[in-house]
Amino acid sequence: MIKLVVNGQRFGRLDPRTGLTIYRNHQLVEIPIERYGFVWDSEDFSSLSPVGEYSTNAFKRRNRSPGVGIPLVVSSATNPRPFGTPKPTFPATLLMRVDSSDLNSGERVGRLELYDPMRVDTIEMDSTRVAIAKDISASVAYRLRNQSSNIISNFVNPTRYQGENRLHMVEPYQRGKIPVIFVHGLLSDPFTWIEMINELYACQGFVDHFQIWSFEYPTGQQFLASASQMREQLQQAIAGVDPDGSDPQLSQIVMVGHSMGGLIAKMQITDSSDTLWRSIANKPFEQVTMPRDTRDLLRSAFFFKASTNVSRVVFIGTPHQGSSTASRFAGRVGSALVAQPQENSDRHHDLMERNPGVFLREVTKRIPTSIDLLKPGNPILIACSDLPVNHRVRLHSIIGDSHLSFIQGRSDGIVPVDSARECRAISERYVREKHADLHKHRETIEELVMILNEHHREMQTFR
Repeated sequence: MIKLVVNGQRFGRLDPRTGLTIYRNHQLVEIPIERYGFVWDSEDFSSLSPVGEYSTNAFKRRNRSPGVGIPLVVSSATNPRPFGTPKPTFPATLLMRVDSSDLNSGERVGRLELYDPMRVDTIEMDSTRVAIAKDISASVAYRLRNQSSNIISNFVNPTRYQGENRLHMVEPYQRGKIPVIFVHGLLSDPFTWIEMINELYACQGFVDHFQIWSFEYPTGQQFLASASQMREQLQQAIAGVDPDGSDPQLSQIVMVGHSMGGLIAKMQITDSSDTLWRSIANKPFEQVTMPRDTRDLLRSAFFFKASTNVSRVVFIGTPHQGSSTASRFAGRVGSALVAQPQENSDRHHDLMERNPGVFLREVTKRIPTSIDLLKPGNPILIACSDLPVNHRVRLHSIIGDSHLSFIQGRSDGIVPVDSARECRAISERYVREKHADLHKHRETIEELVMILNEHHREMQTFR
């Protein structure tokens, strides 16, 4: 069967969208492919790759099990859907079924069947239910194989991918399932969630109730700008998939933010009023002189309302009160490395020239970077912590507690425990792990699963 898949595609006889063509009795015979359980469309099946032995350090456990059929990785060459993941990969299980009716007809020699192993566990064969072979983790490892990291370039050059959608749906939108949106932290990208996602997909019932989205952003950019982009793209995505507002689960979104990603998530559930603006300027916004394009950019970053679509946020190692690491030498060097495009520098210079004495000294000197905003005592960061949270949103904190030092006290090595605490959270979980791996730790994943199960139960109760 593996040779059939490999050679069939190699010689143009196997089209994953339609079927396999063979010669039988001196004529071409089509063996069709039938798909079961997939949320993907036929055009998404560009190529099939049999799963062999593979190794990866992206996750600790491979979620696979024996059964009938052969596990495959399906690759899609393109993704025409708005907010879809570029060139997605996903798991499948292939088997060939030959029925007696096929043999007697003389026209067909059976059919190929593709099953989604995340949604199909067993199939019927000879009046008996049998398990299908599964390797859910293989598609993740396959995609990582050729994935190049842009973490550093995205940090030092925040506008490199300006204008592109950064909110992605890992699978096609599924009506009636609650989105869980993962937001990565500083010097990171969405692939940092691979361990978490691999484990969630293995949890019974997860794919029945939830769908995974992710938000990517250039981490050198100040988080207010990233939060503004996320706010806009989230509204666009929801309007695109549910224009009449008939899917109630899109008002029950769960956001999960690691490190600075937690601050970006927090900006989706708070009302700014003029609090943030007053933290950097001593004159009302409308009285400050600036061109229209500058005014539009600043308004979107500093003035916003809480999203009505988000109902729960999980903070993982989030520096609500900052981290002294940002003030140390490494933080200062990192901040200095961030390159601002000439257009932004010119806009900033023009704003300062037009409004002498209006802005905070830290803002007057240069455009603050994400690291600048994470320094303890930063006026914008302090103002963010005081913003009112939408009353219907439940907050949870997962806090790293692996280090003890004279400077920071208890911390995860980067974020002090006191800074990671959010006084409005209804639950706290302390995990003995360093900051960089806190979101990958077994206890963190267990806590998130428990929170998601609670979230689903509540939604069922109030439906």
